Amino acid sequence: MGPALLSLAGVVLGAGGSLFGQYLVSRASTRQLEIQESAAHRAELKNVILKFLGIASQVEKAALTLPHAGVSVADPVID
Repeated sequence: MGPALLSLAGVVLGAGGSLFGQYLVSRASTRQLEIQESAAHRAELKNVILKFLGIASQVEKAALTLPHAGVSVADPVID
């Protein structure tokens, strides 16, 4: 009966170790996915901010190059 119990204990330890290993791999892959999603979100935000700054720069250049004398509020260029 002793060898049967040792064999059964080995099977239980092996199964437990396998399940624990799968759990650790699952946690690591979940964390890696979160990191990748976070990096993609930051890159998207960076692109949006850079586009906004580019457009704001163009607007500023356009505002600075407009002739100030003789420009009325009803001017279609300003509208």
